[in-house]
Amino acid sequence: MRHPSLQRAGAIALAGLVGLGLYTPARANVTLTGLALTNENSTDNQNPACCGGVISYGSGQWNIFLAPGTYSSTPNYYYNGPGVPLSVDLAPGTYNFFATFYDGNSGVSYATTNLWFDHAAGNKPGISAFSAVASAIGSPAAFSASSAAVLENYTTSWAVLPAGGSGSLVYDNGVSNVTLTAYQLNSPSQLAAAGVPTLSTASTSGSLTPSGIEFTLTVASDTPVPEPASVALLSMAVAGLG
Repeated sequence: MRHPSLQRAGAIALAGLVGLGLYTPARANVTLTGLALTNENSTDNQNPACCGGVISYGSGQWNIFLAPGTYSSTPNYYYNGPGVPLSVDLAPGTYNFFATFYDGNSGVSYATTNLWFDHAAGNKPGISAFSAVASAIGSPAAFSASSAAVLENYTTSWAVLPAGGSGSLVYDNGVSNVTLTAYQLNSPSQLAAAGVPTLSTASTSGSLTPSGIEFTLTVASDTPVPEPASVALLSMAVAGLG
């Protein structure tokens, strides 16, 4: 007959092995909460006549609309309604997005796209990408991180906030990180050729072909943090194996 202490040790060891099997690290996702576009020149200085805009319902000069995937003739735009902030959950993985906006008949020559994450009200954007317009869809110009010296007005659901460029293509909230891995700025003629529909604008008497951006975000986890329950199971595993 087994000694009771050996039976207890066996039970603890079994529970410990179960604990090792059930151990899962905690993961906190990143949330995309804002997008604005700034018209800039080739020396990376903002044109003061232009302004940013909140995603989905637009504001000021820009009417910016975001959709998942690549340019489409039937966009599935995110829409939150006036006063409701953008909120796109980004678990680890790769995400393609495109956005359309009206900025005049000829389109911009250079621009910076600013992305905000995790409801960072009043903070600088997490990612800022600057580039010239692409020669064609699929043939993007080189892009770089922007730290525009002149502030842009980023219109949120709570206020109009001035925010300069982040100077970075990577955002990290301490648990997960987001990297801008592809970016292109496209002209109205290029979007028209791709069949992207026109946008209605409040400042004109009709619908006009928009400019657009396509970009890819790659999300990865930082060093995982154990869940409290997993910590308990892991401690039991160590004790049991001991």
